[in-house]
Amino acid sequence: MNKALIIAKQTFIENLSLKKTWIYFIFVVSITLLGLKLSIQPGYLNFIDKNAEFVSWYFLMGFFWIVGLPYMLYIGALSVNSVSKEINDGTIMLVFTRPLRRYEFLLGKFLGLFFYGLFINTMILFFVSSLVGIFYALDATIMKSLYTASFSLFFYNILLTFFIISFGMFLSSNIKKNIISMSVLFVLILSIFFIPPIINATIGSYQDKVPDLAFLLGSTSVKILETFGIDLTPAAKENIASPTGVFSNIYFQSTNLPSYVMEPAKVSNISLFLLVIIILILTSLLYYLGLLIIKKKEIY
Repeated sequence: MNKALIIAKQTFIENLSLKKTWIYFIFVVSITLLGLKLSIQPGYLNFIDKNAEFVSWYFLMGFFWIVGLPYMLYIGALSVNSVSKEINDGTIMLVFTRPLRRYEFLLGKFLGLFFYGLFINTMILFFVSSLVGIFYALDATIMKSLYTASFSLFFYNILLTFFIISFGMFLSSNIKKNIISMSVLFVLILSIFFIPPIINATIGSYQDKVPDLAFLLGSTSVKILETFGIDLTPAAKENIASPTGVFSNIYFQSTNLPSYVMEPAKVSNISLFLLVIIILILTSLLYYLGLLIIKKKEIY
């Protein structure tokens, strides 16, 4: 176990020292702040619940962006490169000539990437929420809600990081060519953020009958937020419903009521405990399969 921790520390430091870490940090923070600036109009806030509006838009940016598309691409890319790079460069032979078991090597890589992803995203979540409070001069009540939303996204980030690293390392253990692994990762991300809205628009809602990964992740993030006692605005629920199917879509052609009066209903009220168990089972299965492949792989 000590050897796995040494590899984890080395992996963490190697990734943290890379210039692209800070480029990623600045890029995600900048786009998040820009998105919030365009979404939250100061004049509009005079007529609505400011607390709910800020928290809802911040949560949406957190789900789709901070702990969403760029994060999955970034951490996923590091994961699919973690084992295959060592094999392709021949450095894994030097690693295994030491008194080091293969499960210790894989566990060390996993832990290093996990804590790296958790560290950088935690910094972004609380840095952005603090900047939003400064820019909009928010009172203590709204700031408390923003930090609470940050904590909910932090716990969701733990589960997502477990899954995406396990998936990436499974690909890295099985496929030597990173271009193929990245293509599979890209398809996975498409299946979460882009394909479900297209299917819903073409054949109608399907995720209430056939839950997919988008529904699983969306339900988990919303359920964690609700556990902290925060509810999204109707508009935010509609936005998150498009790819995830967590809430019912509402169409307003047949009513004169404004959207914020309507309340999208939750499609399925699955318990958070069950959602967490499902994600952990998927994560453990992917990690175990990757470990089996590494154990059986002939390194030369």
